[in-house]
Amino acid sequence: MKVQKAVILAAGSGTRFLPITKSLPKAMLTIVDKPAIQYVVEEIVEAGIRDILIVVSPGQEALRRYFTVGYDTQRLMRRGLTYQAEAIKKIDEISVGISFIEQPAPTGSAHAVLLAEEFAGGEPLAVLNADDVVYGDKPAIGELIESYEAENVSVVGVQEIAAEEVVKYAAIAYSEKQGDVYRVTDFIEKPTLQAAPSRIASLGRYIVTPEIFSEIRSLSVGANGEYQLTDALCALAKRGKLIARVFHGRRYDIGDKEGYAEAVYEYALRHPQIGQSFMEYLQK
Repeated sequence: MKVQKAVILAAGSGTRFLPITKSLPKAMLTIVDKPAIQYVVEEIVEAGIRDILIVVSPGQEALRRYFTVGYDTQRLMRRGLTYQAEAIKKIDEISVGISFIEQPAPTGSAHAVLLAEEFAGGEPLAVLNADDVVYGDKPAIGELIESYEAENVSVVGVQEIAAEEVVKYAAIAYSEKQGDVYRVTDFIEKPTLQAAPSRIASLGRYIVTPEIFSEIRSLSVGANGEYQLTDALCALAKRGKLIARVFHGRRYDIGDKEGYAEAVYEYALRHPQIGQSFMEYLQK
């Protein structure tokens, strides 16, 4: 079955970015001239998916307003602001396929995915963290879709990271590796350096089969007093129903101040309007 639906987990509280996240959702933090979540949405669309559900927290009206069709692009065109008008038109085209669901309390990533069960409708589902922005030649979630369609099991997106970074993420244990695909046998969320089974870490991209929902329902409370998606994926791994796929591209952790700053800096250098002048400024 083809992957035709995606859910974005955007209900985080953004405590590391206070005070700005007191009034602005973390997913709406700007990278040059677009909010972080738009880069995630564009990745999904580039992978061929048009039906998107965004999981939000109470009060995140800025997200809903942003993806609402209706800005006067003709006025921009009359002023000669073609770049801005085309950017708005692109948002309008994307917004047609976007819906929202509210996660009433911060109960964890697994609970957020469970809220998408009706939306999934018995189909496989692409799951993306709003915190993770990936720049590359191909959409990262599209690479995972390729592996799902080849093997028909859930897929977690991974990259090899520095040893000292492993403690921040979920590291996988695996039985074998073929090309960019690992056979996952276990997950360890935020392991110590000594306990980490590898430097291959899960980085915010997943394809899940419908059986993920029954695994979530059987979960006990995990790290931080929340229901963790990695725990449900671990259960699949122990039954031989999970693989990991290396995705290519530069991944930015927007949930981290340093990662966010790196994203702003590097996207500015790539920007068609200011990239060259920004480079000249830095060289001075």
